[in-house]
Amino acid sequence: MADPKKASDRDAGDTSPIIIGIGSSAGGLEALRALASRLPSNIGCAYVVVQHMSPQHKSLMTSLIDRETALSVVDVEDGVAPQPDTIYVTPPRHDVMFRAGRLRLMPASTDAAKPKPSVDRFLLSLAEEIDERAVAVILSGTGSDGAYGVQAIREAGGITIAQDDESAKYDGMPNAAVRTGCVDLVLKPDQIATHLRKILQSAGNLEAFQEDSGAASSLAGLLQIVLARTRVDFREYKTTTVQRRVERRMTAMGCASSADYVTLCRNSPREIDALFKDLLISVTRFFRDKTEFEGFAAALRALVAQKPQGPLRIWVAGCATGEEVYSIAILLAEAMGGPDALAASNTQIFATDIDRNALDVARRGEYSQG
Repeated sequence: MADPKKASDRDAGDTSPIIIGIGSSAGGLEALRALASRLPSNIGCAYVVVQHMSPQHKSLMTSLIDRETALSVVDVEDGVAPQPDTIYVTPPRHDVMFRAGRLRLMPASTDAAKPKPSVDRFLLSLAEEIDERAVAVILSGTGSDGAYGVQAIREAGGITIAQDDESAKYDGMPNAAVRTGCVDLVLKPDQIATHLRKILQSAGNLEAFQEDSGAASSLAGLLQIVLARTRVDFREYKTTTVQRRVERRMTAMGCASSADYVTLCRNSPREIDALFKDLLISVTRFFRDKTEFEGFAAALRALVAQKPQGPLRIWVAGCATGEEVYSIAILLAEAMGGPDALAASNTQIFATDIDRNALDVARRGEYSQG
């Protein structure tokens, strides 16, 4: 999740528009054209298209999208500051990143197995730079590029959308994103365009929520609704953290006020479940906190060197989607001399969490390469 202080400090001097990163691959052109034809104008956001393409061929992507929309459609140029109501298309043989308010072109990977341009690389840069002002849209495509970036956008407080199975020509990329448990909405391309207007009109709901004279009672009411359905009490959670999670859901659902969102939750068990999931913030990464993991690795090596008698048991409470658990298993294997040594040892790692969807991801043990 985005650091509230960091986000507010950045916003104070950041004039960049909200940026919507759109990732696609095989079958993506059809979805992109359908989306572009419905995108609203004059809503003040910039769009960046990251479509997998062959580095050996000239791309016609920009001209093909341009035919479908009244918005300006241009190729990304290195160092350009994104302008509102403009669609930027990543050129072949390059990755694109967002740094210090500008789009930067980088050489694409020379690894033939890696998608080019990289959707993950761009979305990760958005999450790092603009936090909750980032939106990720994953359209038709094969593989899993974008899934890692979707998790980063969600963790930063942004909104995430994937194309639905029925309309996607190839469902690999959108389904990989959905399997992370970090996708807010699953829609057809034309529905995505319509909902983006609601999302952008709802941007800034955090300030409205905080200034709303009824915000405190609305928040208390929401947490009571969540408690009644989930039996988990969030009333002792840090208020600003809860407010930011509520604001993110309000924005995702296009609600204009806290009262509207309370009404939605009273009538939609599905939305209560979505808010509950957001409050748990079940997003993590492999070896997420470098310093802490380095210290833990040293402690494990020292422990293994002592050759303790009896079983070694490790419990990871609040394991989220499991990356921390597998990170610890990797460290243990290294300390013991390899995976075979770990398998032969009397070692057990327990992992628990109250987020059942996150546990499903952890049990599968399948992760996108980030």
